[in-house]
Amino acid sequence: MKDLATRFRVCVATIWRWSKESPEFPKPVKVCGSTGWRRADLETYELGLETL
Repeated sequence: MKDLATRFRVCVATIWRWSKESPEFPKPVKVCGSTGWRRADLETYELGLETL
């Protein structure tokens, strides 16, 4: 989670808020009780940000 926050230069709470409130932000996935995001989904999201 910290890596993701660092990648987007925001705090961890912002990542959680985006995942709940932003329809464009990739939805998290749970694996063995841990929450994470698919790299491909994040890269697609980032590409969309570049076109803004």
